[in-house]
Amino acid sequence: TEPIVHHRLVYLDIADPSSYATYRRNMEPLLAEHGGRFVLDVEGEPTIHGASFQPRRVLLIGFPSGEAAERFFADPRYVAVRAAHFEPAVRATVAVGL
Repeated sequence: TEPIVHHRLVYLDIADPSSYATYRRNMEPLLAEHGGRFVLDVEGEPTIHGASFQPRRVLLIGFPSGEAAERFFADPRYVAVRAAHFEPAVRATVAVGL
């Protein structure tokens, strides 16, 4: 396993937990193919000062490089899974590359 050197911090407000669970089941194998993995996955209501919404889930996704992250998010299979399951399931999201 390659070391994780690139991270993406993601804040989510999930409207449809069932559809979000389907998204996760379908995207996780693709994430692994690109060397990515979830480093942190926290449910709850953290206070994010200055945020336009209060997230109900905070994720930290790790990749072996920024290029691997870009390839994952551009993968047509991931784009299809995101459109079918993530977009209808999530009310609001903020993602920051670290």
